[in-house]
Amino acid sequence: MWPQWTNECPSVADRLIGTPESRLRLFVPGAGRKSAPVGNRQNPLLGAYACHVDLITVYDLHEDTRHIELVQAATLNRPGFGVQPVPALFGSKEWWSAIGSPQLPIHRVAGTISKVFWGSMGDWPEFILRSDDGTETTWTRQGDYTRYVEGLRVEVQYVVQLFKEDSSFARTGQPLEHNVILRVLVEESERRSGSDAPGPGGITDDR
Repeated sequence: MWPQWTNECPSVADRLIGTPESRLRLFVPGAGRKSAPVGNRQNPLLGAYACHVDLITVYDLHEDTRHIELVQAATLNRPGFGVQPVPALFGSKEWWSAIGSPQLPIHRVAGTISKVFWGSMGDWPEFILRSDDGTETTWTRQGDYTRYVEGLRVEVQYVVQLFKEDSSFARTGQPLEHNVILRVLVEESERRSGSDAPGPGGITDDR
C-alpha cells in the first residue's frame, strides 16, 4: 500500500522521480511500502507525509509478462503491429533500464474515477479519470477491472511509445504516440464495479 496524496500531499511518484532510486523503486514489487529498503538503506522519502487516502497497486506492467510477450512478438514478427523498439525492445532489460530517463520519462495523471464503462462493442473495460483541474482522460482498466469504482481516487503512471511507422495509425495520418501504462494505483475500498461485460466476446466473471 502506498501512502498517497490528497490536495496537500504530493504523490510518491513525484517524490521519487528525479532521485537516484526512482527507476528501481517505482517498478520493484513491494516498492512503496514505508519500510521497503533501497540498496542498504531506507528511503527517507517514503512515509514522509501523513496522507488522507491510501492507494493500492492494482496493475504493474512488470508483472504482466503475457502482455509484454505479445507486444514483443508483434513488434518483431508482424509488420504494422507493435511499437517502435526505441530506445530498446518493449519490455526488455534495456527498455526497463531506460524507464525514468530522458529517453522514456515517466508521466503521471491522478484524480478521481468519474466513470467506468465497457468500450469498443461493450466488451473492453475502460474508465474516465477526472484530474483535479477538471481534465478528463480515458484509460483501460488494467489488472482487476472491478477495483475501478466511480468516485475513488486513482493514479496512472505511464510512458509514451510510438507505434510502428507502417502501422494503420501512420497510414491514416493519426498520431503514433501511445501511452503505455506502467502502474495503476486505486484508492483502497471494499466497493467493486460490475464484472460482466455486456457485449459479444466480453468478460464474464465465472469465479
